[in-house]
Amino acid sequence: MSEAKEIGIFKTRINEAIFKANEAFKELAKEHHYGFINVNQGLTDEKGIGVTCLIKRV
Repeated sequence: MSEAKEIGIFKTRINEAIFKANEAFKELAKEHHYGFINVNQGLTDEKGIGVTCLIKRV
């Protein structure tokens, strides 16, 4: 994947979008009688601010 494409993907991965997606998946799981595990929970601080990380291509 090109660096430009990677940058474009991560522009949309903002807290608000992630929270909205999680809520949608949580509701979908509930409708179909599945449990929901928020795997993003550990990636935010106590205020819900996402942890920033840099990924270097090797």
